[in-house]
Amino acid sequence: MSHFHVNIDYDEGKPGSYRGVVVTRGGREEERWSSGDPQADWAAYLAWGKAGGQLVLEGSSITHFVYDNPQWRFVEDADGHEVLVPEDRPGWRGIIGRKGAPMGEKITHEIEDWQDDHDRAPEAPRSISLEIERGADRIDISTADGRKIWIELENGAVRLHVYDARKDEPVNITLPADGEITVDTSDYDLGESHAPEDASSGPGA
Repeated sequence: MSHFHVNIDYDEGKPGSYRGVVVTRGGREEERWSSGDPQADWAAYLAWGKAGGQLVLEGSSITHFVYDNPQWRFVEDADGHEVLVPEDRPGWRGIIGRKGAPMGEKITHEIEDWQDDHDRAPEAPRSISLEIERGADRIDISTADGRKIWIELENGAVRLHVYDARKDEPVNITLPADGEITVDTSDYDLGESHAPEDASSGPGA
């Protein structure tokens, strides 16, 4: 006898196209939960499987769904079952590289200090927000206090132009595909310092 398979019925690559949780066997639909609430439908599927002691194999659409819809994620409950829950971790709206994000879209990402409270400097923030804008030939990352990173590809090398809040000129870092990393501070060293509050006049502002 063939096994049961569970999938999330939606159009891959299209967030918001959720239709339901579906169980099939031998290519035939056996059960469907389609309340419009993915969390409730998944919970109903788990209750069905538990009540019948069913062996169910998960289809690839399960992981694809949370990739295409980053407002959802799976967590493991006390019984070892994967439960679908709303994403509520800080910065989840800024997931980079999510499928379907158009070029040029600005994404805000909350990045946390990797150190715990004991090791982090007392005056240092626990996290900061990064504004990230993706283009066809560059990526721009900026902070609210005027720091910026411009990333581009040049002759196969990844180049980073790093700006602080006090100078309009960058430190240039080149990461070749083969060879040593180089750091060029000549433009930065010659640059004239200004007050951080004037940083909005710098590159990428």
